Order: sequence, then C-alpha cells, then structure tokens
Amino acid sequence: MLTILVAFKERPFFNRNGMKGAPWWSFLGGIPGALFVFFIGIVVPVLGPGMGAILGLMGMLIGTIIVQQFGWYQSIKKQVNVMQVIGIIIMVAGVVMIQLV
Repeated sequence: MLTILVAFKERPFFNRNGMKGAPWWSFLGGIPGALFVFFIGIVVPVLGPGMGAILGLMGMLIGTIIVQQFGWYQSIKKQVNVMQVIGIIIMVAGVVMIQLV
C-alpha cells in the first residue's frame, strides 16, 4: 500500500535519475520489516505478546549498536560503550527471569 501511495505522491523518485541518486541500501527497508512482522507472527503465539515485543526491541537495539559500531549506512561511527553493553545484559537477564517465573 505504501508503494502505491509513494508512486502517486512522489513521482520524481520513480524516474531513473531519482532512483540512481538514492543510496543502494534505501531499497532494502522492506525486507527487514517484512521479516520482523513474519517472525513476530511466529513468536507471539508461542511466547506471548509481551515477550515478542521485548525480543523485537532487544533485536533492534543490538542491531543499531552493530550498525553504529561499524558505521554502516552512512551513519556516524561510534564505539560501543559500557553502558550500552550493560543495558543489553540487563535486558537479556530480564528475559531470562521472565521465562523462569
């Protein structure tokens, strides 16, 4: 639906010059989104909606830390700091505790 909306509203993007000017990774956005929805659909019936949301959020946080660490997608390259690692460890510990209770 979004593609159809953009096709009618943002026509210059759909010409060759507009598409050539876009970075290569701008066309990959739908693939991770579709995979996220697919896997959430599998996880939620098994683990519940709360755990599915926490796992999805944890995956996004870990992914952004990795992207930032290596400077992928033209992002500012920053080293992973101790607080980020502690935050991920606390989230993992919380998931483990929820599963054990």
